[in-house]
Amino acid sequence: MSQLSKGFTLIELIIVVAIIGILASIAVPAYMDYIGKTQVSAALADIRAGITKYELFVVSGEPAAVYTLEGIGLSASTNSCSSVTVTAVNSDGSAEPAISCIIQGTPKIKGKIIRYDRAVNGTWQCKSNVISTFYSPFGCTAI
Repeated sequence: MSQLSKGFTLIELIIVVAIIGILASIAVPAYMDYIGKTQVSAALADIRAGITKYELFVVSGEPAAVYTLEGIGLSASTNSCSSVTVTAVNSDGSAEPAISCIIQGTPKIKGKIIRYDRAVNGTWQCKSNVISTFYSPFGCTAI
């Protein structure tokens, strides 16, 4: 009589665990990169809300004293920004940076800056010093 084998051998189980470990070692860093990209976009969205009010101040010719976080409806910090700052418009209508955020998030992006600059002609430009264009939202340029 032959004996039937039931179940898995120890070597088969070790091979499965090794394969799962290899896949996890690839997937976790890739996942963290996408988390970082999302956090940069969230930080940009947090400061984007202030552009409309800022632009209204510029068009109305408001004095520099109104260009505050409270004035444009932003908080000093958000879930995505450890610090948000606002700079008053220059006499020529430009501001670099007009609204900026120090990003908080994964180690690769923590402490990096994302900001909006206002040009003399009234256009807004997103700029950032994040380590790679992978993390930067579409249309953002390097500082």
